[in-house]
Amino acid sequence: MKKVFITLFCIGFLPFMVKAQATYPFGTIMKRIFDDASKSFAKADASAKATLGALQPDGSWSDINYQARDISKCAPVNHLEKTHLLIQAYVNKGGSYYNNKAFLDAIIKAYEYWYATDPKSDNWWHNEISVPQRLGESLILLKFGDSYLPEELEKKLLERMKRGVAEDKTGANKTDIAMHYFYRALLTEDK
Repeated sequence: MKKVFITLFCIGFLPFMVKAQATYPFGTIMKRIFDDASKSFAKADASAKATLGALQPDGSWSDINYQARDISKCAPVNHLEKTHLLIQAYVNKGGSYYNNKAFLDAIIKAYEYWYATDPKSDNWWHNEISVPQRLGESLILLKFGDSYLPEELEKKLLERMKRGVAEDKTGANKTDIAMHYFYRALLTEDK
């Protein structure tokens, strides 16, 4: 009787154990990315409040030229850098703005604006490497807050990361593209 009970108990919890094992490597790797990035979080609080205060009601920042298509310094990427700063402040357990709803609301609004305007550079590198990498890392960091993006917004941003044809690239460019593929695989738990 005891063996039957143990067997039924194990069968009942098998789906939970399998799920935990399936997500295990993804969560561990994301935690390592978070831990590595968190070394710079202490600096985020100092400028995060000003960055939040400068966010426009539509989710943009007035000091960014979203129509700029420069090939060297892509001005619209500053939007992602500012959003990343808000995320750092939001997920920093030792900071003043940890899990602050105003920061999460601003992050969502900023990402909605980014997605809606879809700024691009005339340099493929920004569109296919810089932007997807920053999006991937930022979305991973955001997973360590109490709340996250609406599911539909996350899906749209992950889809937006799929620009260009990785197979056509070589050398360091291909490695850089592989990094944001890696980030996307972690976020979607796609082996």
